[in-house]
Amino acid sequence: MKNIIVYDFDKTIYKKETSLSFLFFYIKKHPLSIFLILKSLIKISFLFNKFSLKNVKNIFFEFIKNNKNIDKDIKDFWQSQDKFFFPYFFEEIKENKKEADYLVLISASPDFLLNKIYKKLGFDVLISTRYDKNYHIIGENCKGVEKVNRLNEVFKEYKMLSFYSDSLSDLPLYDLSINKFYINKNGEKHKGIPKKNGLVDKWK
Repeated sequence: MKNIIVYDFDKTIYKKETSLSFLFFYIKKHPLSIFLILKSLIKISFLFNKFSLKNVKNIFFEFIKNNKNIDKDIKDFWQSQDKFFFPYFFEEIKENKKEADYLVLISASPDFLLNKIYKKLGFDVLISTRYDKNYHIIGENCKGVEKVNRLNEVFKEYKMLSFYSDSLSDLPLYDLSINKFYINKNGEKHKGIPKKNGLVDKWK
């Protein structure tokens, strides 16, 4: 039996939405990419009310398909984001390390973005939405119950000592945790679970 502590990422540790933040960073660094991005956004505008978030996310990253230097762009992106992490987290994770066998970062954000940062933040395990080399989702979007499914793939037997999130969409994980914490929009930690979802959280 492994003792684990689990964190969501966007708006729990990181103040913003990872995918959107990377998009804006990418446009600034590669201005001509705006034409490919607009093409993707036009497709998304037709799908937004008709299909799942997974289908939209399969289109979202088309603009980086042919970028041979994407790893460097992702590295540069994270180097520019230090000021957007909530201060509470860095002291909290120091205490977490004393309590748990494994610290787990679990997120609906793309694996190819988070796998460049999770170890630096102090996590042992990353569970996130998996993408193939064409930037299409493998399996399901890592959200809601799917987060529990993915966690169960990694750990056969575990006790979740604490879980941190900003969103009610993570209720399946809150239900498994002994200690429950929610992070408000100001980056303040509170005991319990969030009171409501945001707009994106309501979309499956």
